[in-house]
Amino acid sequence: MTHPIEKRRFLWFLMTLVPLLMVFTLRFVVPHAWAAEEKAPIGVQLNGTGRIDSIEKDHVVIDDRLIRLSPRVKFYTARRTMTTRASLSEGSYIGYVTNTKGEIIAVWLIR
Repeated sequence: MTHPIEKRRFLWFLMTLVPLLMVFTLRFVVPHAWAAEEKAPIGVQLNGTGRIDSIEKDHVVIDDRLIRLSPRVKFYTARRTMTTRASLSEGSYIGYVTNTKGEIIAVWLIR
């Protein structure tokens, strides 16, 4: 018969190991697969993707189409960390989310 303390240690081990594996997978494995496949991060519904032709303070041109940027636009890397507009340049491949006004509210740098 197994001792109750051993059972608790084993349960504690499992309860700490599973969340750590989930965090590792979401932080390191999933973003690389996403960037390689050029798809949206898990849980994000993109309104469009494309290459940046030019980017200005209040708008961006993606594949010859001018789209306004929301004043509160947020920028993210493929690893889902926040970044700045400065990380984007002509030729960058991005995914974006728009609001009801058609303004971009979030940009993901895919590559």
